Amino acid sequence: MPQSRIPSPSGRPSVPPPNPARPGRGRLQCRVSVEIAAAVTGVGSLDILSAHRSGAAVSRARHLAMYLAHVAFQLTYAQVAEGFGRDRKSVVYAVGRIEDARDDEEFDRQLTRLERLAVSCRQLSGEGAAE
Repeated sequence: MPQSRIPSPSGRPSVPPPNPARPGRGRLQCRVSVEIAAAVTGVGSLDILSAHRSGAAVSRARHLAMYLAHVAFQLTYAQVAEGFGRDRKSVVYAVGRIEDARDDEEFDRQLTRLERLAVSCRQLSGEGAAE
């Protein structure tokens, strides 16, 4: 069955919404989120993806990556959990921690720039790009 298009304000067909039912959707987006967080924080991507408990710097980088995957790449909590090998509650907690940290104006400015970068990556990968 063809996917319906969302009409844009200009009346031209817009991009179809992401299909959350597609199996495995989000693994690449999670990986890009990890690489962005690793580059910004200086924490290794393997540390961010590690299943072991970590120190504060690694946890913060992981929370940032999960936040970007959920907000900028528009993945569900379940998709982010699958991409990071964590449970859904861990993702909800991570996103909440980052949202709470936005009270700091400097952190909020930096996070806004990272979100723009991640959205650009999403668009370039074909998710949300104009046809």
